[in-house]
Amino acid sequence: MTMTGNIVGGINMVTLFISMPIIATGVYLSTQSDTLCLNPLQWPIILLGVVILSISITGCVGAFCRMSWLLILYLIAMPILIILLLSLTSFIYIVTVKSSGDYSDWMKQQVTSSSKWDTIKTCLISSDTCTTTITRFPSLKSGCCKPPTRCGFTFVAPTATATTTMSTVDRDCLLWGNGRMELCYECRSCKAGLLQSVRREWRKADLVLIISSALLFSMYLLSCVAYRRDKTDELFRRYIHGYT
Repeated sequence: MTMTGNIVGGINMVTLFISMPIIATGVYLSTQSDTLCLNPLQWPIILLGVVILSISITGCVGAFCRMSWLLILYLIAMPILIILLLSLTSFIYIVTVKSSGDYSDWMKQQVTSSSKWDTIKTCLISSDTCTTTITRFPSLKSGCCKPPTRCGFTFVAPTATATTTMSTVDRDCLLWGNGRMELCYECRSCKAGLLQSVRREWRKADLVLIISSALLFSMYLLSCVAYRRDKTDELFRRYIHGYT
């Protein structure tokens, strides 16, 4: 194998390693209590990362085994995957960008739909969000696991049994229930707390995807340059052997 071929293979190896943080990001989102219950993006991220990994392996095999058709497949597929990754990254940024303290319409639709919220609520109840003492998701726990402070409730037992010391017409106060299956899961504060937690986690994931996209694009450009150099060297060798 020529030195240029080794360089092409090495660049593809770097691309292979870049795909791992993408997969890890999707897995991370699928294991967090807050994003687990509202995360339509975890599987697209994981799937895209796995495909990028597969194409990178294809490029490595093509470079090290001198199989040009595999390299061509890599060079054709990778820009398409980079465009898809950039599209996903842009979508996450658009739906999570903070606009006057509010949430995007797309994010709000995820919790305003009755059918979607019923599924999310079931997930929250089955998770350890309100039972764990770990305060990893303060906005979610504050919004879903206890009544709003403005309601004037007074806790009288560790099991969150509460009585009110004031009358109120606040909807969230009326929706509060002492039962483990009730709590404040139907409250607006719960939905707002979930959106806040999800937006925070998605922004972290988006940062990883942005960096990965930039690195993949850089490695792809280097691969194209190295592949072209390798083909030029091959034509030169054929020319030398043909005329000497």
